[in-house]
Amino acid sequence: MTQHALRRSALTLLAASALSALIPLAAAAPASAASVATWDKVAACESGGNWSINTGNGYYGGLQFSKSTWDFFGGGAYASYPHQASKTEQILIGEKALAGQGEGAWPICGPAAGLGSDDRDPYPTQPAVQRDHDYTGDGNDDLLGVSAGDDKLRLYVGNGAGQFASQEVGPGWGGMDKVRAADFNNDGDGDLVAREASTGDLYLYLGNGGGGFKSTVKIGTGWNSMSDFVAGDFTGDGKADIAAVRKDDGSLRLYSGTGTDVTYTKQIGSGWSGMSKLAAGDFNGDGRADLVAMAKATGDLNLYVGTSTGVAPAIRIGQNWGGIDKLTLADIDSDGRADVVATIASTGDLYHYASMSNSLKAGVRIGQGWGGTSHLV
Repeated sequence: MTQHALRRSALTLLAASALSALIPLAAAAPASAASVATWDKVAACESGGNWSINTGNGYYGGLQFSKSTWDFFGGGAYASYPHQASKTEQILIGEKALAGQGEGAWPICGPAAGLGSDDRDPYPTQPAVQRDHDYTGDGNDDLLGVSAGDDKLRLYVGNGAGQFASQEVGPGWGGMDKVRAADFNNDGDGDLVAREASTGDLYLYLGNGGGGFKSTVKIGTGWNSMSDFVAGDFTGDGKADIAAVRKDDGSLRLYSGTGTDVTYTKQIGSGWSGMSKLAAGDFNGDGRADLVAMAKATGDLNLYVGTSTGVAPAIRIGQNWGGIDKLTLADIDSDGRADVVATIASTGDLYHYASMSNSLKAGVRIGQGWGGTSHLV
């Protein structure tokens, strides 16, 4: 039999079986979980890693589910067909199939990927995965940018594997000199906070989960007194906060979020006038926002892990970052940790530096022509 025939016979048999027929298989103690990295290997083998593939052969998505298998394990709660669901949702259904039948549900690709020997939970329930950059509600982080030529805000919809599809959100963003992303009201949809350059007013844009925004509210004045600021859940309450650097003394100030507003809480650092390229996100996957910033004097990229009282001392995670133009943190590979995404000033190329909790993997180029983007969020 061919690889495809083996895979299809196993998945089709599993979907057609009654629950009683699954009991002996469960008694054999198949693996019940696997990491996202291992599921990526299965998908690379099954579908070339294309989580939205539909070739018309009756098998869909990255893990090549049949429709009956998808429905049997509850996939219909996410989408009618597997290829219409997000990568995360396909993996969650894959977990159920793995728990029921083991890696034999993918007779060739399962064992080849080590699916049966990886017992790590791909999406631990605690701490919750922050999705500050998910603007479409598909479980994958996206990117936003403002086109320098026409001042339009553009959404780059992520697929969880470092690839993006662009769509226009709206015009009139040229007046904003700082734009930051985070989930301010803890509804699972990415929001934006932006500062108007001419007035120093701070605005909150609540995301609607469909790639746009449902409301715009002014939440602060006098923010031109800040040289920079970032947004993220620093307090661990599920609502995004703002950490801002004052121009006059270089102090780092925390403004706690209420879901619809922010209020000054306390100073959490000093000497931040020497830092640039600030970005925030859950770099280590512990459910609390961390800070990344570049030291102007050395070009070193430093990580400041978020704590219950502020941020921990710097950990150097990169050198020679002076050639970076724009930088943000977003979990674009959907592993539960925010990665560094940056544009190179000399080329306009977009690079992904995957998080390893307290260090970075080598950069991988994932885009070109980003030099004309005035913001990277």
